[in-house]
Amino acid sequence: VCSCSRERIERVLLSLGRDELASLMNEQGGAEVTCELCRERYSFSREELQRIVDEMMSGEAC
Repeated sequence: VCSCSRERIERVLLSLGRDELASLMNEQGGAEVTCELCRERYSFSREELQRIVDEMMSGEAC
């Protein structure tokens, strides 16, 4: 049984860092992540990625 979740994928995106997330926003307009175990797809819009960056910058992200 896979334990992936949207929150877990957000933490993975956080680990990419601000510059990589900015690149995803600017070049692709968002991100799509597929879990390697269960093949579940998680899509993140430009706005959602911006929220993740904002949380990272404010220190609110775990």
